[in-house]
Amino acid sequence: MNEQIEGDNGQAEDFQSFDLELLWECTQCGYSVHRKDGLPETCPSCNASKTEFTLHKED
Repeated sequence: MNEQIEGDNGQAEDFQSFDLELLWECTQCGYSVHRKDGLPETCPSCNASKTEFTLHKED
C-alpha cells in the first residue's frame, strides 16, 4: 500500500507501508494472538487485561 507523508524537506513523499501481523502472548495463561490492529481488551482465554500481553519474540 502506498501512502504519502511529509518528508524532512516539507514536501509530500510516497512510501511503501507494510501490513505486519504481530504475535502477542498473554503473560497470565500463555494464550497467543496474531494481530495487525491492536489487542483485544481482554484475553479470550483467561480474561486478563490487554496490559498483560507482551510482544512474543521468536528465538
